[in-house]
Amino acid sequence: MRFVFSICILFSSFNASAHEYFFAFAEVEYKKTNGIIEATLIVTTHDFEQWLHNEGWSGKNLVSSADDSLSILFIQNEINKHFQITTDIHEIVKMQLIGYENQMIGTTQFYLTSEVEPIQMINFKFDLLMDLYPQQQNKLNFINNERGIKTTLEFLPSRKEQGIDLY
Repeated sequence: MRFVFSICILFSSFNASAHEYFFAFAEVEYKKTNGIIEATLIVTTHDFEQWLHNEGWSGKNLVSSADDSLSILFIQNEINKHFQITTDIHEIVKMQLIGYENQMIGTTQFYLTSEVEPIQMINFKFDLLMDLYPQQQNKLNFINNERGIKTTLEFLPSRKEQGIDLY
């Protein structure tokens, strides 16, 4: 009986450490008055680190890489490949990673910004982590303060790109 109980505990511990679904969140705000797009991305830290390693990152973890300029550049480039913003004026808006914070709850927040000309339309490609995790689901909240509108978009492996008409 103890053997069966031990086996049950062993298998349940494997199952408890894995998760079936994967999520990333983004909040993007367009500030027309100063021509800035700001974004905050939130990802599960261990999923993101595993994904970075699969992409060729040599860093140990996000905490120890916070002051490593090569790691910061690598992370910025990888985010820009899988979190892309295009507008009616710019082909692809290059987002600059200005920092990130590791949260106690096992997530990391990335802060990005870019200056743009006044725009009428904004499009998003948000397939971050989807190549490693087929169940990945991403959600984006877009804030247009000028019009007082918040729009939520959901991204799936079958729907990686979406757009918003600002006017």
